[in-house]
Amino acid sequence: MKKLLAACTIAFTIASFVIYMLFYDILIPGLPNGSYRLAVGSMFAIPALLLLAGQVAIGGLIILFAASSIRREKLSKSIYVKSLFVASLLTLLFSVTYVIYPFFGPFYYIVFSSGGVSPLILIGEIAWTIIMVVSGTLLTRKLHKLPAKWSLLVTIIAIIFITVAAS
Repeated sequence: MKKLLAACTIAFTIASFVIYMLFYDILIPGLPNGSYRLAVGSMFAIPALLLLAGQVAIGGLIILFAASSIRREKLSKSIYVKSLFVASLLTLLFSVTYVIYPFFGPFYYIVFSSGGVSPLILIGEIAWTIIMVVSGTLLTRKLHKLPAKWSLLVTIIAIIFITVAAS
């Protein structure tokens, strides 16, 4: 089971990296088209990899520490692999928002609030966020054997971190 989770974690992380390389950007005024990705070309892999590593590793640590604290169990490699698996899936689901909304990614709500897009886009983003929260909650509950309310809280904290890291 641990090897399968580790393999899935690697696959989810690679898929997230590919999405970030194709769709994610750092917008900086003054650069051509305001795009850091276009300005540095293939060197964009470095900040994309740093972002991804931070999201998965720190998201995994958040889940690990919360789950082990709530269940009062010793930290172990097995628990960390489970936590990394959940964090990598959440990161992958988060990165997919850049595919769904290629110009603004998960931050379409900002554009919506300024009147720039249709309300249907906001409904889609809310639905995708619910999918992320439910997926993370169910996995955290199953893998770490936490009560539903704690699994939900841990998942929401991890998603907030993953989102803030990309902003």
